[in-house]
Amino acid sequence: MADVVFVGRSLLDLGDRQHGSDMIEPAALGKPVIVGPFTANFADAMRQFVASDAMLVVQDAHALEESVAGCWRILTRPRRSRRGPPRSSSASRAPPTGTLRSFLTR
Repeated sequence: MADVVFVGRSLLDLGDRQHGSDMIEPAALGKPVIVGPFTANFADAMRQFVASDAMLVVQDAHALEESVAGCWRILTRPRRSRRGPPRSSSASRAPPTGTLRSFLTR
């Protein structure tokens, strides 16, 4: 299972056809989640996630690459020298106290 999730169909504007895939499912599994700016199909859930700082929104492929690389560096540290990643919460649970952004800056 993935340690960090990027939600597809959210980095490019695909018009009325699609704006993002479901980010609720990986968040409900407690995974750190990265999305692009196009998430209109999940506007209500995204408002909650962003308000609780539970999801990282990247604006382009370069920012996505940097975010994933930062996650990889943290996840490949020896276990004793790293703190675990913050976990997202489902839209129905209380927001987490940690954030993916703070995870990336460790």
